Amino acid sequence: MASTPIEVYYDPGKTLTCDLYQQGSDTLAAGGITLTEATNRDGVYNATVVQSLTGYYTVHVIENSRTRAIYDIKLVNDTNKYYSQAVGSNVQNAVNALFTTVLSSINTVTDAIKVVTDKFLFSGDYVRAAVFGFTADVITRNAFDETTCFPLLSADSGSTQVMRTGADGDTGETLSGQIDGVSAKTDQMNFGVTNELDVNVESINTAAVNGDGTSGDKWRGA
Repeated sequence: MASTPIEVYYDPGKTLTCDLYQQGSDTLAAGGITLTEATNRDGVYNATVVQSLTGYYTVHVIENSRTRAIYDIKLVNDTNKYYSQAVGSNVQNAVNALFTTVLSSINTVTDAIKVVTDKFLFSGDYVRAAVFGFTADVITRNAFDETTCFPLLSADSGSTQVMRTGADGDTGETLSGQIDGVSAKTDQMNFGVTNELDVNVESINTAAVNGDGTSGDKWRGA
């Protein structure tokens, strides 16, 4: 148990004592301690705390059994001298210390992020990236310059329009209809012999062909 000197401040020429309470507690930690005014420094009072106290406390200055002033003080159970401060200053010190700790943590995280972002390369406002592989559907249509690249605007499921619209408005659906028209004609062709198209020749060079190709009626012109 150490005798810890403390210093508080009040009107000069008073007969004073002080009580100490741990901050946040209503239990008296040390009471009735005599305050002695300094010889040459009016209004400066000293006392000695003989109890083993460490931590943040409030000093209640007592005159005629009434509290006249309250101060904050931080104590350590040793023989060093400790000085009172205006109420709230210790709380502010604790807040400042907490803020410093939080700020240090933020700086650490920011530095770690910066290590990564410093590796980014930019082309104008865009990040340049080498693509090594993507999970399915990882790329979505968020920002495209549609004058130079053309994303599919439909969902992966259902009908997806892949072909660009031509100058005359033709689409894949239009082309499908045109192919159906061609197929309607080619379906009428007959192949009596494999890979040989059956053809009924009725004219050559606009001249009609007569005869049926038999020995008695050979093919001939008009």
